[in-house]
Amino acid sequence: MWTVALVIFIEGILLFSPSLPAQAAGEEAIQFFEEEAQVSITASRRPQPVQEAPVAIDVITQEEIRASAATNIWDLMRFRVGMDVMDGRSADGNRGIVTIRGFPQEYVNNMQVLVDGRSVYTGYEGGVVWPQLPVQIQDIDRIEIVRGPNAALYGSNAGLGVINIITKKPEAKTAVSAYGQGGNLETRMGGAAADFSVGGLASRLSYSYWHEAGFPNAPNPLFPAKDDLTANLFNYRGLLSPSDSTKIELLGGGALNRQGITYADQNGKFHDYFGMAKLQQTLGGNSSIEFMVARHNYTQDIFPNIDGHEKLLYTQDDAEMLHRISWWNDRLKTTWGANYRNSVSQSEQTFSSAPRQGITADSTQKIPYRRIFLHQSIDVIDGLTLVGAASVEHSNLGGTEPAYQSAIILTPVKNHTFRLTYSLSPTIPNSYDSHANVQYAGPPFSVFLHGNPNQVSQILKSYEAGYRGAYLDKKLDVETNLFFMDIKHIVYYYGVIDPFFTELTILNNQDEAAIVRGAEAKLTYRIGHTGSVYTNYTFETISDRLGDDRINKSTPHHKVNFGGQASLGEGFSGSVNVGFKSRYAISSADSFQTVAVKSYWRLDARLAYRPIQHMEIFVAGKNLLDSRHIEFQDALEVPRTYYGGMSLQF
Repeated sequence: MWTVALVIFIEGILLFSPSLPAQAAGEEAIQFFEEEAQVSITASRRPQPVQEAPVAIDVITQEEIRASAATNIWDLMRFRVGMDVMDGRSADGNRGIVTIRGFPQEYVNNMQVLVDGRSVYTGYEGGVVWPQLPVQIQDIDRIEIVRGPNAALYGSNAGLGVINIITKKPEAKTAVSAYGQGGNLETRMGGAAADFSVGGLASRLSYSYWHEAGFPNAPNPLFPAKDDLTANLFNYRGLLSPSDSTKIELLGGGALNRQGITYADQNGKFHDYFGMAKLQQTLGGNSSIEFMVARHNYTQDIFPNIDGHEKLLYTQDDAEMLHRISWWNDRLKTTWGANYRNSVSQSEQTFSSAPRQGITADSTQKIPYRRIFLHQSIDVIDGLTLVGAASVEHSNLGGTEPAYQSAIILTPVKNHTFRLTYSLSPTIPNSYDSHANVQYAGPPFSVFLHGNPNQVSQILKSYEAGYRGAYLDKKLDVETNLFFMDIKHIVYYYGVIDPFFTELTILNNQDEAAIVRGAEAKLTYRIGHTGSVYTNYTFETISDRLGDDRINKSTPHHKVNFGGQASLGEGFSGSVNVGFKSRYAISSADSFQTVAVKSYWRLDARLAYRPIQHMEIFVAGKNLLDSRHIEFQDALEVPRTYYGGMSLQF
């Protein structure tokens, strides 16, 4: 039934979409495809066609972002192959559940997330706080998603994959843009950006405002949920080119958020600031070197009434050197480098409760990381490439951990590539899982949460086979992947109730292990330069050693997405995205209870009209097929939302 529906859907768009002359349409489709294929820099940390990547990679282009109905970053990835994206609310304010190839929870500790190459993974929770990222949709140029391990290049905590959010470079010419929109759920959003150049320094300044009321409570929740959000985000990006061989980038920004907290009748405050400087120097036609330094400060205050202490002060410092070189007529390509990171988590509420065995009352936890890495590809003969990568990382929590990757890439015929990849990826413990010592004392009931200072790194081994091909004059892109993952030392939480039922103690252990088997298939058809249609399917099954539903049922077995975007003529354009998830059972990161989630469909759509070249008026909606449904274990339901607005460019 799904197959028939998809065929009818795709044929309908092809029949009714505006057509170009055959030759022109073919040429523009080829150009569109080739430009998109060249944008990948995440797979091997050097520009290369997606077809040649040693890993499965997906690219969300700027055109797709512009046409999307998304109002937040995670919605941009919701309908992509291999992704689990859900709306949810954690106990401390994380509103987006994002993971690659399974194991969805609010903090995914084995998935790396980058913004312009800077890691935004926090060593405190072991994951990403999505709504607090100082990144605006209007500033995103593209998003590159590596599905599968890439720890050899990006370090530990990249076992399930890597998401790299790449922002727009500033324009040398003066340009101004602005937008505003509003809708139900008290949705109010607006922003502006300006590009300008002064003395050879091209700059881009941007600001956005986001307000949204909370989602409705699910029937009979254990606690009333509160999750409204008011966010102010601002960014600066500067680009200076003293010579043709030298580029200097300066980036900075912040997010000032106020948000209702699930299970707590008060508002939390979240402040996030960052600064980064990057130097790129071309040493020759086949060699370049890059230096980067960055600092990230994050303040999370979700229980300001407890002892007057802020819940968390988090600081992360990064420094990296990267060298790219190729020789033997570009048959050998080498990327190597080293980086240092120091993450500091300070919280008197989380770490400084009464001392107990193995954990002292120290409110500050420091995790320094040191890493060296090497990535090498060799074009043995035309059509056969061998890839190898390795890294060694040391930290005070994970000790010394190696990571490996090897791949065979075979291109027997132009535009048709087969790939075999093996990877080993560690995930080092985070401060919360290792050293949390939290007490929420009653009466009448007390809860104690204790970390495990004896944790070891999670180890993930991955075996993958993939194919990527282009058909119909490169207008049709086909991709399939089979993957098998063996994961050991998975952290899981469990509860112990005292004999008098007055105390609940939550502990964690690493006795759990899992085997993952999955398959992905994706089709994309490009309609000239005016649009595209797509469909993708992901199958995944997980079996675990302990038979825990929180592991083996947390990931939907079946995920189907289809949709497209197109110019409709007379100044109109539109996009439609439809997704299906089969039923699953899910819990939060530190909960030992699960919630059964029924299968559901989701439809997001956007219709835009451009009366003049520099103005666009649009209406959009999310979850249009259902008035509300549950996606996460948070006593909230995802409602139907709709909004409209206007954007201007000068």
